Amino acid sequence: MNKNKILTAVMAGTMMMGSALPVCAATTDYDPISQTEVGEDGTSRDTEVLYTRASSYSVVIPKTIVLDAVSKDSDYAVRVYGDISSDKKVTVAPQDALTDIEGINFYMIDQATAGTKKANVQADVTQDVVDWTSAEVTADTSKDGNVAAPTITAGNWKGTFNFNIALADAE
Repeated sequence: MNKNKILTAVMAGTMMMGSALPVCAATTDYDPISQTEVGEDGTSRDTEVLYTRASSYSVVIPKTIVLDAVSKDSDYAVRVYGDISSDKKVTVAPQDALTDIEGINFYMIDQATAGTKKANVQADVTQDVVDWTSAEVTADTSKDGNVAAPTITAGNWKGTFNFNIALADAE
């Protein structure tokens, strides 16, 4: 019990002394690394504020595009959102799988498992606009494209094309 009384008295004494001790703070007029010396003449000085952050963005591309049974084509949308520097642009462009044929294109392949498979059919991709500026990325805009395979016939067909995605210097 004596032990508790002694500890209580020590704590009370410490609290009383702590509230009576003055607190002193010092400032320096000149720090060569982060401050500018200012004279007593009251002139003002500029302070530069800096912020650096790398561009951050996300791209949403369709996982599957289903061609219409009658028109044999389909529209799709690519969306880019986030925050990019004003001197940059995000490019999302369909990649040409058949470089020896003009345009952006790839083959649709017959998925039949029995019998004779039909010959591959060329599908064409059009996406006129492939660049997003910093304003467009902030506004969360999408840009449309189209896939068409006008010579495709009845059956199960599958094809794949890729998108090239890059952050590049704005022009």
